Amino acid sequence: MKKTVLTILIDLVFVVVFNVVFFVMGGFDRTSSEWIAYAFVHLSYLFIIITPLLTTKGISSHVFGMSLYTISGVYFYVTLVSAILFIGLKQESYKACLITNVIITGFYLICLFTMIIINDDTSQKENNHQNELQYVKICSAKLNSLSAVVENQEVKKKMEQAYDIIHSSQTKTTPIGQQYEARIYGLIESLDVPLRNGDNEGLLKIMDSIIISANERNEAVKH
Repeated sequence: MKKTVLTILIDLVFVVVFNVVFFVMGGFDRTSSEWIAYAFVHLSYLFIIITPLLTTKGISSHVFGMSLYTISGVYFYVTLVSAILFIGLKQESYKACLITNVIITGFYLICLFTMIIINDDTSQKENNHQNELQYVKICSAKLNSLSAVVENQEVKKKMEQAYDIIHSSQTKTTPIGQQYEARIYGLIESLDVPLRNGDNEGLLKIMDSIIISANERNEAVKH
């Protein structure tokens, strides 16, 4: 709550300072171009405030946020400099000020939306890559932990063989590969029952199925 309040107060500092300077120095008797410049300064600052809401969530969200903040920050400073210029000129005609700000804002929005699309694509690829890594990480870890408690050497050797196959597997997968992965997940989970019962024959049977499925999965993802 305290952090939220402080954030709001920080965001309001510029608005208060800018408005105080604007009205103290020139009052309310302004030209149309000055009011347009005034409005666009507030609009550009608003975009900086809402930038966090536009940031793509993901592993690299801090990087995505920095890229959007950079674009919004440049837009704000360009708009502010433009506003100072037009306020200082006090032009009666509003056209030059309006056209300039519309062009700047249009260019900013194109850059902003393009970067959002790029960030979304990057985030999706990162998420897919992380999901693909789960098969290798989870299955390898499970087999490694089970082999540490298995006493039968033949079963242990099979588990180590399966571990080597899965651990060295490529992470990139396919829809067919995912079907094999789901089967392997299930087979590894099913090891718990014969392991508790000391059923080495059952363990060997499941391990053979895991090794066959892991090899078939690796062949499937190559195509």
